[in-house]
Amino acid sequence: MFAFLALFIPSVIVIRIIGYFNKDLKIKDIIYDYITLFFFSFIINIIIMYNFFGVKEGIFKALNTDIRLFVWISLISIIINVILCLIGLAVQRNIKFNIEVKNETKTETVSNSDNKTIKMDSKVSKKTKKTVSKAVKRDKNK
Repeated sequence: MFAFLALFIPSVIVIRIIGYFNKDLKIKDIIYDYITLFFFSFIINIIIMYNFFGVKEGIFKALNTDIRLFVWISLISIIINVILCLIGLAVQRNIKFNIEVKNETKTETVSNSDNKTIKMDSKVSKKTKKTVSKAVKRDKNK
């Protein structure tokens, strides 16, 4: 039970912090944020437990039996999650993606002076409309 509290609950606390800064979060976003935070903090906690506390096997068993290890890992997990939260919020607020679509062509129907219908790209049709309108004006002046 202690292992569950030490590894899963700090991510819930940080999700509340993220909800405070982002009021318009949807349930789907909250779930994605929780899974991401839990995954990264779990990996970092495992690395810390392996290197600094000497827990090589039975991570959940060690957390359930050793209260000091539980307290330390819980505090470290909260700190790691808060740092990951701050990094995530900084990335969300400062990085924006702008997508521009170029070379967009539309097909338009243009009728020329001979009353024939022609399908053209939008760039070509603008030129054709100008020449057609000039030709029609010349014909009317005659």
